[in-house]
Amino acid sequence: MALIVLSLLVGFLCVFSVLLLLISNTALTLKTNPYFILLLIVVGFQRFANALYSLHITSENFSILNKVPVIVFYFVPVYYLFFSRQTDKTYSLKNELFHFLIPSILLFINLWLVNFKLFGLIYLIFSTAYFAIFTLKLKNFLLKKKSSIFDEAEGRKIKSWLILMYITASITLFYTFSLVLVDLDYEISLNQFYIYTSLLWFFTLLYMYANPVIIFGERYFVKNIQENSYKEFEIWKTTPIKSIQAKDQKLHSSISSKIGTTILNIKNLQKNVSIISTNTLTTKVIAQELQIPKSHVDLIFKYYCLYSVKEHSNLIKIEYALELIRNGYLSKYTIESLGEKCMFNSRFTFYQNFKKYVGVSVNEFYANDGVNKSITA
Repeated sequence: MALIVLSLLVGFLCVFSVLLLLISNTALTLKTNPYFILLLIVVGFQRFANALYSLHITSENFSILNKVPVIVFYFVPVYYLFFSRQTDKTYSLKNELFHFLIPSILLFINLWLVNFKLFGLIYLIFSTAYFAIFTLKLKNFLLKKKSSIFDEAEGRKIKSWLILMYITASITLFYTFSLVLVDLDYEISLNQFYIYTSLLWFFTLLYMYANPVIIFGERYFVKNIQENSYKEFEIWKTTPIKSIQAKDQKLHSSISSKIGTTILNIKNLQKNVSIISTNTLTTKVIAQELQIPKSHVDLIFKYYCLYSVKEHSNLIKIEYALELIRNGYLSKYTIESLGEKCMFNSRFTFYQNFKKYVGVSVNEFYANDGVNKSITA
């Protein structure tokens, strides 16, 4: 009974999520993955209708799969296109529509020929092929190295959510396989499927609401870091990020007890405005400020920093730029002067690094707080 009620709740949450996404798209001009909205509509209606029937509120199960099982062929490309839109930057609507050709042909044939086992075998081959492709897409996406602050800070949440969606899609796929390969009562099995998968969808939706960046995307993240204290992004590790080479082992052993303290001191330098506003944080500058040998700093960067020395110095400059923007610098001065103040040699270099580490341009970052401001470029 509890799972049936949960199924009903998931139906309500899906409907609410669709309304929220549609309103957000209109009010905030966002572009939500349309296949996710479609999935929510289908998942919500199916579980809502099945829960009402299981609770004897309705005398008939209005789930479309009970009426026309072959409609399940459409769900496979919908799941695939959902993952494709999430993992790829570009897409073609014309090419996407092509994925629905086979399901449409089978639906047309189903008007004259109803053969559950035959369609089941075709579905087995059809869905397995799609499953293999979107598994590969997701794998490549998860392993792809991200460089922008947005990707590093919030990308992990989206990746976790996609893994939850993948697990849900996989269980959906394998359960439908069982309906094809095992002689089960279709209606009873489908009822159990809706009930038990509601638990997966509940946690997936819960995770989504706990991490608004999934719903609102990059613009939410940009606005969030403008309105709140800018958090410290992961730059340093407390343990080596790779094996210590033989030539470095002696020096590493001699300073190992001081590495933690040195990293902490470097972090303090990163926040010292009087230093970062007048110096580029090279290993030479850091060594001079901390009064330690440059070789020590070089080794610490080599084995404990997630960025190269040059990348690290540029990232610190960009963090300083973000701090200045938050404090209203661009309301009085130009973007070019902001780049100069942050020790960039040219406007182009500043623009390039800002886009690289933040994920959006200076103009986009400044404008996305929803306030009408003018920027002197």
